[in-house]
Amino acid sequence: MPAIGAAGTPGWFTLGTPGGAVATQVTADFLNDLIQNLEHLRTEAGTTWTKGDATDIFDSIIALILNRGPKGILDGKFEYVSASQVRFARALEGRIRIQIDDVVFSPTSDLTFDLTADLDTGSEAGTTWYYCYASDESGTLTPHISATGPEVNPANKVGYHPDVGGGKGGWRFVGAFWNNGSSNIEPFDKVGQDYYFRQLPLSISPGVAITNTILAIDLDDETPVDAEMVHLVPWVRGDDHNVVYTHASHIGSSWEFDTNTQRMAGGVSLVGATETALRALANLAVPLGANGGTDRAVGWASDNDAVGAGSPANLAEHTLYVRGWRSRF
Repeated sequence: MPAIGAAGTPGWFTLGTPGGAVATQVTADFLNDLIQNLEHLRTEAGTTWTKGDATDIFDSIIALILNRGPKGILDGKFEYVSASQVRFARALEGRIRIQIDDVVFSPTSDLTFDLTADLDTGSEAGTTWYYCYASDESGTLTPHISATGPEVNPANKVGYHPDVGGGKGGWRFVGAFWNNGSSNIEPFDKVGQDYYFRQLPLSISPGVAITNTILAIDLDDETPVDAEMVHLVPWVRGDDHNVVYTHASHIGSSWEFDTNTQRMAGGVSLVGATETALRALANLAVPLGANGGTDRAVGWASDNDAVGAGSPANLAEHTLYVRGWRSRF
């Protein structure tokens, strides 16, 4: 590239006037400077330009914005389709955008995942969490479904299939779903990073005894690998006490509240309720924490100190329904 001359005086191009001002001369120096700037844009965006394509500059600007923004799932919506299919649906400009390693795919059609056709190995299983991935197969965006969840360890390739040596290291995680006991995909809606079941297919019964000690409720089976928060619907029946759910620190064989903040993720109060009263909290978002060998758990406690003197009766009923979860991706 030849050296560019010193900048001149800013102004507009002109055709000149007869016998007056001279028309603007478009010099090689000016064109070289212009081309150098355009080439820098194209190189940074990693795009290829085609003569006669009026969208080259626009596509390069979009690619540059995407490349310098968050990696991975860039634009689109993961959604339920049927008992055997989910899809990553088009959004902005009628496209989906997924980055796999250093390549950004932006097709103008939805990416559909079929539980029969796209399962990576074995046969479909009921009561199983499945994970959807997209891979770059010779320039084609290709769907996959696996019972193996994405890598979440920051020391490794986060957000991809963990089986790098098995040839799946380039599989980019897209979304997860629950295949229920009837071997049907459980209907869900996804808003941002939050998934919500349309019904309540998963539940756990932590027990009904009164205690002021925080106990662990393991939710590894009730939440997918990518979950960092769970949406709970607690159903409790009892007399004059509170039930509290929190992300607590697991120390030894017990759980403890965060002594610095004393923050509780949520709770339901049954103060003044009779033993026949059934109370539910519509949606309670609780961060998940580790519990020994369990990666995803919450702490719970029944607190009778909040109601003054006296010993409240035991919980007559206590069931936690999993309403959904928040993905870390």
